[in-house]
Amino acid sequence: RKCQSMGVKFVQGYPISSLRDEEDGRVLSVDVNITRKKEGNEIQTQTVKYNVNNVVNAAGAHCSKVMETLAGQNRQLQYPIPVEPRKRCIFFIHCATQQQSPDVIVPSIAPLTIC
Repeated sequence: RKCQSMGVKFVQGYPISSLRDEEDGRVLSVDVNITRKKEGNEIQTQTVKYNVNNVVNAAGAHCSKVMETLAGQNRQLQYPIPVEPRKRCIFFIHCATQQQSPDVIVPSIAPLTIC
């Protein structure tokens, strides 16, 4: 909330292109695809241009792809981010019955974890 009171705008969407300063490489504007769900099943996609002074990349595992988009075509990143998304699966199984062996000390609420 504090940063919003200081003028920060949070944008949730997909960056598709950017305009950069040719001299120092700063990002001057970012074009973002914003998808909104309207009444019913209608989905509206809109491209919005944001003129920016600073960009904070909060894309998590997809941050390197966002940085490549912001760098623009035919440009190399000076400091590439070595982060890539990986597919992971986690399964939690909860047994309705208590454990049979009194020798094994496992809490009844412990999930089954397979590594």
